[in-house]
Amino acid sequence: SFDVRGIFDNEYKSIDPDTQAIVSSLVPNLGIKLSDLPQSPQNGDMVFVKDQKYRITEVQKDVHGGARLFLHKI
Repeated sequence: SFDVRGIFDNEYKSIDPDTQAIVSSLVPNLGIKLSDLPQSPQNGDMVFVKDQKYRITEVQKDVHGGARLFLHKI
């Protein structure tokens, strides 16, 4: 367990999956700097944001040494 600083976002997404139905969803994610971590985050790892527990569902690394962690509220 360790602390890390990041930018949390709970974006609202609206998706039309070619069925003419509108699907709306919140997409919680956390932007982090990978060098702040002792190891790379993995799918299934747990994080706490403001006392709320999340499971990482996807890690998208960028070319600047950062990553966006897509989360599922537990």
